[in-house]
Amino acid sequence: MRPWARRPQAAELPPPGADNAWQALQLVTAWIEHAEAKAAVMLAATGIVGGTLYSLVDSTPRPPVPFLIAAALCALFTLCSAIGTGMVLRPRRRGTGLPTSLLYYEHVARAYRSREDGYPEALAALLRDDAMLVAAVAEQIWANAHIARRKYFWSDVSIIALLSAFAALALTAAFGVLDGVA
Repeated sequence: MRPWARRPQAAELPPPGADNAWQALQLVTAWIEHAEAKAAVMLAATGIVGGTLYSLVDSTPRPPVPFLIAAALCALFTLCSAIGTGMVLRPRRRGTGLPTSLLYYEHVARAYRSREDGYPEALAALLRDDAMLVAAVAEQIWANAHIARRKYFWSDVSIIALLSAFAALALTAAFGVLDGVA
């Protein structure tokens, strides 16, 4: 078995505790940030493809049918890529259900509308109880893992659409050049 693929044994694992829970939460949060950074780059690339396509279509006075088909495909893939990146970057706030988490901003804001509602005391009590803190952080890790999974799904959709848009853009340009030569 490869050493990097070996699962650690129970004796090798660090003892459970709040510090380890926070580190795990930071790891999952970093996954979310990575997906959003990829989406920002893809959104910029999608804009460049869209602008280039517009220039190609605008500069072709009598486009042939293959050019129009390739341009339409490029526009469709560009739109799909933009929608995919939008889905990655779109904030999701679920306002349903009882606000139970002392760590999730939406729950904190809904449950404690003013400073006098007792949030500092509730948070201090949570921070004093390691078992409850680990459970609260674990819930946040679980929720963030689902968010990261959804963001990576849409990121994958966007990448595939963007690569397809690049290919369709190349075809559009090729048909434009071939039409100019003929």
